[in-house]
Amino acid sequence: MAKILLFVTLLCPSVIFAQNASEEYCLAETIYFEARNQELIGQIAVGLVAMNRVKSNSFPDTLCDVTRQAKRDSSGRIIKYKCQFSYYCDGLVEHVAEEEAWSTAQIVSKVVIEQSHKDITDGALYYHTKAVSPYWSSAVKKTIIIGDHIFYR
Repeated sequence: MAKILLFVTLLCPSVIFAQNASEEYCLAETIYFEARNQELIGQIAVGLVAMNRVKSNSFPDTLCDVTRQAKRDSSGRIIKYKCQFSYYCDGLVEHVAEEEAWSTAQIVSKVVIEQSHKDITDGALYYHTKAVSPYWSSAVKKTIIIGDHIFYR
């Protein structure tokens, strides 16, 4: 945790709490569940994908809407594995069990929201783990590989 705070203080001195805490929470939740096992730079990259989507006309306009975007059945229930961020529709109950990782995700969320970090993903709107090969990956341009994730725009 001390390393994270030092990083934020030295490299991103302009980071402040965002006006809308729920947007910070939605992004922190996504970073935690999608990338807590990644190095700090990989967590930032996942957060940047969500921010890039908010800025894109092809996705919803808020972080919460982007990170919770999912296909739903006729009753409005989320269809399992049919969402933009897999943790949100994998059928598991989300529970924060690693407090240090959660704290890191919250700090990374603030850094990304405040745009205090260069977009290392080169505008990526998509990513996936190296363990899978999604059908859509051949239709988009690979921008960078960070840790276990491949990023695309």
